[in-house]
Order: sequence, then C-alpha cells, then structure tokens
Amino acid sequence: MTEKKDSNLNNLETLSWHYQPGPSFSALPWGPHRLPVKLALDGLSLSLEKSGTGYLYRREDQNGSVEKLVQSGKGEIYLSPVEPFNYPAGISQHLLLELEHPVLLGPRKSAKLFLTAPLEIAVNYTHKRSEEAVLDRFSFLKPKLSLYGTVKNGLICRYWQSSIHESIPHLNPLAEAVLQLTINNGSNRWAEASQVVFSAQAMKIYYNQQLVAMQATMKINNDLTAETTFIDEPLKAGMRKAPEQFSARLLSLPGRMVMEEGY
Repeated sequence: MTEKKDSNLNNLETLSWHYQPGPSFSALPWGPHRLPVKLALDGLSLSLEKSGTGYLYRREDQNGSVEKLVQSGKGEIYLSPVEPFNYPAGISQHLLLELEHPVLLGPRKSAKLFLTAPLEIAVNYTHKRSEEAVLDRFSFLKPKLSLYGTVKNGLICRYWQSSIHESIPHLNPLAEAVLQLTINNGSNRWAEASQVVFSAQAMKIYYNQQLVAMQATMKINNDLTAETTFIDEPLKAGMRKAPEQFSARLLSLPGRMVMEEGY
C-alpha cells in the first residue's frame, strides 16, 4: 500500500509503502523524489529536510538511526537495489546460493529455474548535472556468511538459502531479487547441483516498481567444476538497470566465477 500526502507547513512530501504478499501490490516508490521528502518503508523511515544551507538526511529503523548533513543545492533522491556485499563491509566479494533441494541433470541436459537472492538498497542523491552521490546503503535482511571450499584456500561468501520456482515468484523487492538461472550440464555424466557461487563483479540487477531481477548461467564442466556468470539483460521489457555500486570498485575481479570446489 502506498500513501502520499503533503504538509503545508514545511512542504514535506511524505510517502508510505508496505509490502503485501501476493501477485499484486502497490508500486514501490523508487523515485526520483524532490526535496524535502520523507519515505516510510516497511518499518524503516528516511528523510531529507532543510537544515541551514543544506539538507539533513536521516534514516531510522529498529537498529537505530543514521544522520548526514548534505551540503548541496536542492536536488532529488531515488532508491535503487544494489549488490548485497556492503554489510558486513569489505569481507565478501562472492555470493553463495544454497538450493533448497539439489537439482539433478542428465548428460548434456539443461534446466531453467527461478531462484531468490538477497538485496541491499542504496539512497542516491542527484543535483542538476553533477555526479550522483550515494547517501546511504542499508538492508532489510540480516547478512549471513559462509565458506566455499577449504579453510586454507576457500572463499568467504555472502550466504543465502534459495527456494526454487518454476515461474517468477512474488517477492518483496526491497529485500529479495528473482534470479533466473539456466544450468547447462556440459558433461557426459549425470550432475547434481546443490549450490551456486557468483562473483560480485558480474552482478547485473534490473528493476521496476514491483520486481527486482537478474539472469545468470551455470555451466557444469565435470564432476567438480562449474562456471557461473550473469547476463546483462532485463528479465522483463522496460526494466531499469540498477547502478553497479559495489562492482565498480572491483575492476580487477573477474566477472566469470569458476567453481573449483564442487557444486
């Protein structure tokens, strides 16, 4: 449900949105939003209100509050889904999806599945033609980490247990993305996949007012190794590409992930 109202006292636009499970819910107000503005989103509130020569940004949720003073002219903000690697910061550069049950593929066979993946949300500030600034990043999910591979040479990954669907599931676009995964068994033997690992550099996120989605492939090479990569295309026509805020800082990290410790 989305509610919108204006205060005549301070010209503060206020928007309220709550996710309602099911095939149809109100459009998520990603923005852009002119300042001053206040957004109430599923128990979290964020606002930018006039403060001296700038604006005071404030985010409040059950864990506390964050405040920043923005010294700039009157601009706009918009929300966007981003890669889920900012919390905890600097620890993980890979995403591990554990499938709710293994997927068994015959020799030279393929399967197309719809999985789920965690998200984080960015608050982006724009002013005229100047470069965008990221005011804040947050998550509606408690992050979990897991080790892929051995203790000595393994990778610390952002962990997520994914359900498996035959069609696009209905998810809260503030917290989860739909991941369409095509698995190709390139070997001459039966293969069983129970987990998928992706590189942060390769993540390509698209979104609209009711859906956040990605597309990816997994190629099984033999009994032990597989390759994963994301496809830079929207799942549905008209979807907007999200800024690659985390990936842009990892230019040396390859986009294709080679899973050498099993799948």
